[in-house]
Amino acid sequence: YAHHYADLMSYGDYHEIYCEEYAFAFDNAISENQNNDYAREYADKYASALVDIKRRFGISDDEEMIDFAIAKVNIYMKAWQYARKNPLKDFDRFAEIYENVYLSRCFPNEIPENISTDEFDKIVLEKTLERFNK
Repeated sequence: YAHHYADLMSYGDYHEIYCEEYAFAFDNAISENQNNDYAREYADKYASALVDIKRRFGISDDEEMIDFAIAKVNIYMKAWQYARKNPLKDFDRFAEIYENVYLSRCFPNEIPENISTDEFDKIVLEKTLERFNK
């Protein structure tokens, strides 16, 4: 954590909130046995999402807004992981479709109790690929 925080702060180009959130997210990804590529991508997306909220609204007590931003980062990372294993011609389009499909099936309702997260992710991926390949 300290290494990444200090590194980013030393550049002088990043807001302190971004540096804190990046270091936190990177550390979490590594502690979950993710590789450095994943950790860097995740940390950047996570920090960018949270700095936008926290800079705009101060250190926000709006947990729902923060949780939603983190959920979107996690959704993006699922698309990113798929694209790493299956190179796509237009990743940005794929990621956008994936997020839309995921959110339309998940929010405002939660994932149905009778379906596992893996099964839900598989359904989302199938629907995404259908739309992506049209």
